Amino acid sequence: MSVASLVTDTLGARASLSRGLSVAFFTALGVLAVTGVGLAFSYAPSTSSAWASVYFTEYQLAGGYFVRSLHMVAAEATVVLGALALAVACLEGRYRGARQGAFFAQATALALALVACVSGNPLRWDNRGYFGFLTETNIAGELPGGALVRALMLGGGTASDFTLTRLYAAHALLVPVALGLTLAWWGRASLRAGAEARDEGSVGASGQPWIDVAFSLVAAATMFALARAMRAPLEAPADPAGSYDARPEWYFQSLYVARNAVPPAVQGVLAAGAPVLAAALVALTPRLDADPSRAPGARAPRVAPLLGLLGGVAALTAVGVRRDARDTGLTAARAAQHQRDRRAAQVAKAEGIPPDGALAMMRRDPVSRGEDLFREHCATCHRLGELAPADGKLTAPSLDGFGTEAWALAVLKDPDAPTLFGGSAYKEKMPSMVQPPKDAAARRDWKPVPEADLLAMAQFLAAEARGGATGAQARGAKLIKQRCTSCHLLRGETDDADGLGPELSGWGSLAWIRAQLANPGTAATYRAASMSPALDGHMPRYDDKLSSDDLDLLTRFVWSRAQKSAVRP
Repeated sequence: MSVASLVTDTLGARASLSRGLSVAFFTALGVLAVTGVGLAFSYAPSTSSAWASVYFTEYQLAGGYFVRSLHMVAAEATVVLGALALAVACLEGRYRGARQGAFFAQATALALALVACVSGNPLRWDNRGYFGFLTETNIAGELPGGALVRALMLGGGTASDFTLTRLYAAHALLVPVALGLTLAWWGRASLRAGAEARDEGSVGASGQPWIDVAFSLVAAATMFALARAMRAPLEAPADPAGSYDARPEWYFQSLYVARNAVPPAVQGVLAAGAPVLAAALVALTPRLDADPSRAPGARAPRVAPLLGLLGGVAALTAVGVRRDARDTGLTAARAAQHQRDRRAAQVAKAEGIPPDGALAMMRRDPVSRGEDLFREHCATCHRLGELAPADGKLTAPSLDGFGTEAWALAVLKDPDAPTLFGGSAYKEKMPSMVQPPKDAAARRDWKPVPEADLLAMAQFLAAEARGGATGAQARGAKLIKQRCTSCHLLRGETDDADGLGPELSGWGSLAWIRAQLANPGTAATYRAASMSPALDGHMPRYDDKLSSDDLDLLTRFVWSRAQKSAVRP
């Protein structure tokens, strides 16, 4: 026996689950309104203050995180409950005669609930909200007259303070007013329908109020339980210059999946046609099934198009959510983003958010900004932790452990290893100290360097990377001067002024890395010969591409991450 038939048998033939779901929908709207008013007292709509104000609510305001979570859950509950109420209203035929106005009001309220979600998500001005909203505006731009619609949504050609001002005004003023008017329309139409039913001698189920109360209490309890179990998202501050694998929120997954399933040439038509089709089916259903005496079985073909649309939306939503869950690339990107989100909260807590905003805070953070710079400028050739060329092919040494004793020892033993100089322009430029040379004549007088000497030299180099060798590394310094200055510089001295070997004094230190990033051809690290076009793929200079501050941040990131990581094969 179905739930609907059970309730009908218990409470009478006119018991309505649709009305109970509608009451639950009103309950969610009430929770949404109350929590929204609370959040409005601590929100500041500008690109420099929006994230900071939400961070304050989430982490510093007593109970703020729960209010945010409850607001999010209530917003999404209005979409779920509104769609369920509309679907059950179709099954029950609650759109005929005097109820037609209430049915249209119900559909309008559902549409406004979606608008509330769309306008509310970007207000926190984190990466998820920002890039998700850009995706939505791009879809809107595909509609007829979409360029104007997109400009109105953004408040110009790009996202700015005007965008947040418009979104906040829409979310906190226009949508609530529109919802209030729609609910008044719904209520008035329902009262009129009830009055007509009484005049006709038709009385609803005596237990209907109990159904309504039960649905309201269950909806409220469920929302509070979900709000306690989860936290509303607050990712790192929106960075328009960054990259982000944006996906729509779950309630737009159906349109996202449908768009991606058709050729690009018709995606705009689909985006434009979907809302028009939905509105047309809502408008036509009461007219297709206007006869109140028609049995449920006879009504089925007339309500099938609208129910099919709602069912299709649900099915495509499930497909999209499932597909995202199985997307390993997306999972990895979200894991990396989660680390960045945690870092943003840590920096904000430890250092505070400066007046110029959370994005400026993150761009001064050597961990976050340094990682972005490394990914953009260095990870195309080098590897450092999870940051590596997309194809996995290294054309420059791996920097895992760079500046450590293990890294120096690995180069002394096998400089042409695939993770060292084997894939770079310096392949075969440095001899191994333990492997015999390929040239037969050179092999006759060659002897491997003893392990103890190699270890002493590696210890000297590692000490230089940490700030300078001490007396404990004197033997290593002496060995370096005896064995390496035929190619390398050591404190500016070398036996070969035209050689390629870099300066080993200060090797791997912060100052050395910064000089190498700025310009490898100054003899502070490598020399002018290292910039020769003949060395295809040599290290480029970045002092003409990056600001001084960015060079400092990248230097600190590379040194810190390399010192903390282990050499990998």
